[in-house]
Parts: sequence; structure tokens; C-alpha cells
Amino acid sequence: AYIDLNKLPENAEATQSVVQATLTEGAIGYRKFTVIRGQKAMAVLRLSDGSHPPFGAEVKNDNEQTVGLVDDDGNVYLAGVKPGEHMSVFW
Repeated sequence: AYIDLNKLPENAEATQSVVQATLTEGAIGYRKFTVIRGQKAMAVLRLSDGSHPPFGAEVKNDNEQTVGLVDDDGNVYLAGVKPGEHMSVFW
């Protein structure tokens, strides 16, 4: 099963767009997909000493959903950005 990413609204991001499904002939199957709603943004993260979080550090929202991954230079693409929501970086 899969989600057609081209049909998602601009403010939605699928965390996983494909899942494995094995069905018998004539069966109808349902799968739940997690979709994060909110704006998308690019950001540069810096620690208090001016350095960047390490490559691969995860940015998580208040619901513990991963909404971004940090690159070598501290850049991160964020999905599901909502006004007033806090995000945390983990490594």
C-alpha cells in the first residue's frame, strides 16, 4: 500500500509513504499512515557554544514524532511546524 504524495495538501508530510501488505485474493486491507500537518521550513541549528548538533540528530515535536534530521552544517528541513509548538533536538 502507498500514499500518492502528489495528492497530499501542501501542509502535510507523510512520515512513511509505503507499507508492506500481503492479502489473499479478494481481500480488502486497510493500513494506517502517519501524516504530519503543519508548515514546512528550513532552519540552521546552533548550540549555545556556536557549534552545530551532530549529523543525523533528530528534531522531534511535542508528540515525539521526528520532524527533521540535521545535516553536517546544522541545516534541517522541518515538517509539521505549528505556531507555539516546541521542538527538541536529540542525539
